[in-house]
Amino acid sequence: MHALVLDAIALHGADPDRVTMTGLSSGAGEVNDQIALYRSAYAGAMPQAYFPPVTSPTCLMEAFPIWGAGNADDGTFDAWKWTHQRDGLQTRVRQCPGYTGELQVTVNPTGGHGGWDTFWSRSDAQSWLVSQVRKAP
Repeated sequence: MHALVLDAIALHGADPDRVTMTGLSSGAGEVNDQIALYRSAYAGAMPQAYFPPVTSPTCLMEAFPIWGAGNADDGTFDAWKWTHQRDGLQTRVRQCPGYTGELQVTVNPTGGHGGWDTFWSRSDAQSWLVSQVRKAP
């Protein structure tokens, strides 16, 4: 995936400082992989209906824009792993010394394993994704 993104930047003259990623379900799994492997190459990420990214140490996520989203009644999107008060990703990242407030999570009460159209109809989600700019590595 990373090679494909680099090719697209080169072929289409995209601004490499404004490349963001989003994906739903298994596509969000690939977003998580890209965060873990190539975080410094991206401006932000919006995984939907999937588990939170796994990075070690967790504080690698303290200054990276992520907006995770999913539905509480989805058997794949595990809201607990994102938002649990003790062990959720959001809680752990907020405790990092350099936390910038850029991790946010939206958990809708219903919608099952999906919600792509509902989430993307939000103007704030669209604006957020296109407003991200990569930080210096």
